[in-house]
Amino acid sequence: MNEILVRMLVPVKGINDYANLLYFKNWLPDINNIMTYEKDNMSIKIWFDENCIFNPFSEFEDQYEVVKEAIEEIKNSKQFVDKVYIDIVIHNLSDEIIQFIFEEKRIERKSNDLEYQDLVKEYEILTVNIMESAINVLNKMFIYFRNYKRHYWLLEYEQNDSFGSAIRYIRKFSMKVKSDFYDWVKWDKLTGIRINPGGRLTTQRDMTISLITQEEWTEAKNFIVDNKRIKGFNILKTLANADLLAFEGYHRNALIEGVLALESAIDNFTSNGKYDDLLNLDDLNRLQIEKIQRLIKTSDSLRSKINIIYPLFIKKELIPDDVLLDCQNAIEQRNTIVHKNAYIHKPFEKEKLDKLLGSIRYMCNIFIEYME
Repeated sequence: MNEILVRMLVPVKGINDYANLLYFKNWLPDINNIMTYEKDNMSIKIWFDENCIFNPFSEFEDQYEVVKEAIEEIKNSKQFVDKVYIDIVIHNLSDEIIQFIFEEKRIERKSNDLEYQDLVKEYEILTVNIMESAINVLNKMFIYFRNYKRHYWLLEYEQNDSFGSAIRYIRKFSMKVKSDFYDWVKWDKLTGIRINPGGRLTTQRDMTISLITQEEWTEAKNFIVDNKRIKGFNILKTLANADLLAFEGYHRNALIEGVLALESAIDNFTSNGKYDDLLNLDDLNRLQIEKIQRLIKTSDSLRSKINIIYPLFIKKELIPDDVLLDCQNAIEQRNTIVHKNAYIHKPFEKEKLDKLLGSIRYMCNIFIEYME
């Protein structure tokens, strides 16, 4: 069977050199938890080992004994990851292209050799397909971490269907290839391209995030491999944008984005909510659930819903008073910013913003949980 194995060690992409980590909860997916994705004639696998673990002391590893102890402790914690392995097995390749990949020393533009030019073209198309497939799977993993686990600093790798775009990543991703009859060689040996990889991280800002557990890794695999969406995708995506804006110092814009997420959550629940489970009818036995649903659906005002309707009917143990009050205040603050041009007034305090966004996320999660 004519196939090759391509391996990449891909840096996690973040908004800067201080925010590009994946956070696991004291574990890493082992050999039994490899994520596998099938596409056409490719089998794509995502996996991790100790080479993927973030090491802020790598430059001094051979200089100080105390640093060696710190590095060992970091590796044992299995928590901070700044690289990802991607293996791609490509099946059903011709003998000619495999030989070309491993034995050709450099690409020459031989205009009089049509067979050779066909191999060059096939090699370039294969390079693009491999990189496109790898980045597609990798970006889906970043989307999962960013939107579902509050890794709001993660970015997606850009890619198009050009060979020039693909070769930008060959060196950056340490791309290499082997087969049953050839040992590992660097993929860039034919391109002559020398792209410097990005600089290493040295510090990490303090961030409030959700760590990935073993159970959630299964959920991530379902999302990435099977395109299985989790409820509230767009709401969580908007919340991640709000977190990123807050992190970058755009506090008012972050609040606007947070309230937009809350508005979306309320609208989604209004259309597809489990009213029987979320609403408290014990003390309102004279009201019928259908009439309450109609009241909620016919109310066009976000403030009416959050200030009057939901406080009356939602179970207090699900949404505490302080969370409800924060969400009400967030809407008022958003309206002040948008309608009264409050950008010119004093700065919006970060501590206050964090509290409001925390309550917004709490309420959004409740609405998501009780959606059909």
